[in-house]
Order: sequence, then structure tokens, then C-alpha cells
Amino acid sequence: MVFCVKCGTDNDPQTTRFCRNCGAPLPSVNPAVSSAPPPAPSPLVPSKKKKSHVWLWILLIVFAGLVVLASLNRSSKQPEAKPVSAPLLPTPRELQDAQKAGLSKEFATQGWIIHRYSMNKFMPLAGFDTDEGLIMPTDDDLRNSVAKLKDVRHTDADKVAWERMAALSWATHTASQLRSRGNDDPIYKQVYHLADDCFSAVNNSFTGGSGGQAANAIHRCLNEKPQVKAAVDKQNIPNWNDL
Repeated sequence: MVFCVKCGTDNDPQTTRFCRNCGAPLPSVNPAVSSAPPPAPSPLVPSKKKKSHVWLWILLIVFAGLVVLASLNRSSKQPEAKPVSAPLLPTPRELQDAQKAGLSKEFATQGWIIHRYSMNKFMPLAGFDTDEGLIMPTDDDLRNSVAKLKDVRHTDADKVAWERMAALSWATHTASQLRSRGNDDPIYKQVYHLADDCFSAVNNSFTGGSGGQAANAIHRCLNEKPQVKAAVDKQNIPNWNDL
């Protein structure tokens, strides 16, 4: 409402510009400034959520597990590597060398693997590995094999070779039992040196050719074996009897 400044009459500025009582012009009235209604709130734009990496990690773990499982299955299906046995018989060249050394063909053929066993039994005592592919028998099995070979001796060289193998098997077996005494033990040293000499002697019987210190070792193998065994027996040390 607007009051006339002249007569004070109350007037409605929306319907008239002059006073309804005295006709005086009504003062200009600025329409009420109405604040514009606040704009309707715009719908919230959903913020981009960070993509979760959980599923990525799960997939990676599952993939890694599948790879490991496949590897295990593949390795389990592979045949186990089996040791390759050394040849039981000599090659034609090895048989020829043995016969040149004086051995009969039958003794050289049947005694070939036994002589290799006898020599390889000594190798660990000397700090060396056995021949590749050679599956070693027990000492008792080797001793029995040497004993059976006694029946196929035909020549003097056969008999000497057999005695050398028997001496080597005895000395190696006994030295292995005495090794715990230490390398400086007098009895162990005697038995070890006998085994070392007989190693050279057995090799000479099947391959031939020797000289120098090897010749001395070959000579000592059979000559010193009785004395060494007597020294062992004197101390009541368990050992094999002669074959």
C-alpha cells in the first residue's frame, strides 16, 4: 500500500497512479524487488569413481596359480631320469688290450665289470668319484662275484689278475672300516697303501703296460698283502678272510 503525501489516503499502487481521495499523483513506487527464486538445483553429476583394482589383483593371482599348477603337472608327467648302467662287457678294443696282457677271452669278458667295481671301490678313499654310470654293488656282493670268477681262470695271467682283484677288494673293504681312525693311524696307512698298490696292479692286468713306480706298486700288491693282513688280524680288527 502507498499513502498519499498530500492527504494521507491509503492507495493501492497496483490499481492507480493518483490518490483516490484528492487526485494527487502518487509517488512512484519501485516494485518490490523480489529475489529470483533460486534455480532448481541441478542434478548432481555423479563423480567418476576410481576403478577398483581388486578384481585385477584377483585375476593376476588366479593366473599365477594356473601357471604354477600347469608347471607341476608337466614336471610330474615327465619320466624320472634313470641312472645309466655302465657296460657289463668290454668293448672290442678293451677286450683286445686285456688279451694282449695275457688274459683269456672268457676271464676278461666275465671279469671286466668286476675289475671295474674293484677299482672304483677304492676311488672314494683316494678322494675321487666313481666312474659315471657305474652303479656300485655292496662290498659283500663284490666279494662273492670275485669268488665266483675263480672258476673261469685259464691262464697264469688270469690267476694273477684274480689274486690282485681279491687283494684289492680286501684292502679297500678293510681300509673303509679303519678310516675313522684317521689318516695317520699306522694300521690304516698300511692297508690304504696296499689298496693303492693293488689298484695299479688290477689295472695292469686288464689294460697292460706299466713302468716306473707303477711296476713297484704292482709288485708290492701281492707280496705285501699277507704281512698287512697279519698286522690287522694281530689287533683283532674284523676283516674278511681270504677268498
